Amino acid sequence: MPHIDIMCSSDVIITKAGYGTYAECACNEIPILYTKRYDWPEEVYLNQWLQQIGRSSKLPIDQLQRGELQGSLDKVLQQPEKPAVQATGVEQAVQALLAFF
Repeated sequence: MPHIDIMCSSDVIITKAGYGTYAECACNEIPILYTKRYDWPEEVYLNQWLQQIGRSSKLPIDQLQRGELQGSLDKVLQQPEKPAVQATGVEQAVQALLAFF
């Protein structure tokens, strides 16, 4: 089964901050519980972006380690749905590159 099909079959993704997972979830309207990613400077900005465009909630690492997920799951699943992000990155990159030619 393709990875994206598995993701889309999930009610919630539990992950650390990452471009690929965040983008796939945003484009496919999949809620995310995210935990701290230490020593990664982009984390703050990626989490802010995700909170603006998708359904997401921080899952403290200590709660994850204890298996205490219910409160965070309830929080993210109760958030109103947001429209899927359109995957237009290729078109945007082409337009930016055309400016050089």
